[in-house]
Amino acid sequence: MAEGGAERIHLTSQAVADVEAYLEYKRIVGDADKDLPGGIMTPEQYEHFKKTVVVDRIKNRLFVSWTNPDGMDCKLVGPETPCFCGHRYKAHRSDYNDLPPHPIPVPCQERGCRCRSYRYLPSVVGTQPPRCTCKHTAEEHDARAPHACKRSGNACACRAYRTSYRCECGHTTADHAMIVETREERLERGKPVGKVVPYAAMGGITGFSSLIDGYRRLDDSGIGAPSAEELRSPMPAECKYFMPPSQLQAQPAQLHSSTARRAIQPDRRHAAASGQPAGSMPTVKSTHGSQHTTATKPTGHSRK
Repeated sequence: MAEGGAERIHLTSQAVADVEAYLEYKRIVGDADKDLPGGIMTPEQYEHFKKTVVVDRIKNRLFVSWTNPDGMDCKLVGPETPCFCGHRYKAHRSDYNDLPPHPIPVPCQERGCRCRSYRYLPSVVGTQPPRCTCKHTAEEHDARAPHACKRSGNACACRAYRTSYRCECGHTTADHAMIVETREERLERGKPVGKVVPYAAMGGITGFSSLIDGYRRLDDSGIGAPSAEELRSPMPAECKYFMPPSQLQAQPAQLHSSTARRAIQPDRRHAAASGQPAGSMPTVKSTHGSQHTTATKPTGHSRK
């Protein structure tokens, strides 16, 4: 037992290799073994799975994205991305021996779930999705499209889930579309497809940048790479709060960053909504034990 009550686990090199092998196994198998005795495949079943299911998975991989009218993939769906039905993407069918005609369904495979095809729903606070215009939560609506309200039987007249929530791209939720496409179709749209991988329920994930929302993603699936003109343009004064003092003093006239300039746009919108000046920084509260401290960053005035 280590100091402070924390437990330290020591593994041999063989144990570490075994853990890595199991993690690789789960990335490939996903939830396909949950109904097997012991919840795991035998070595023979695993090898057969890789020679059959994985081969078809690579050939017929489905790329799933939540896309706005401008063609930007605001959300690239991954294994852990939740669906309207409350289950994650990895609980939906994404492996096909032969692809069905379009639109390709991605139904939920959890017992008793009425979801016929995956639908992404953005979160407003934490994991809480926005309420419907009928004032009821998404959980109180049917998992099957068009997601009629189930509140108190038929007491609510809502026949389809609708929300006024706007994505950070500026479009409403209703303006977005769920796109389920093949590798060839995604390439035709000019979107990245990443490397060929054998893992289950990868959806639209093609790299670490796929975890970022589209309006911040600097590739062809998001807002795109900045132009040469943007890279040469002067950095806004607000961006100095994001730069180390050493860089500010070393090259104050050569600092350029369209990425940082884009990053502050949401802050400007939030400042306008809260009545704060555009150049001001929000108040940050921190708690240390029983003491509470409040600190506010400067709003453009030089320190003496």
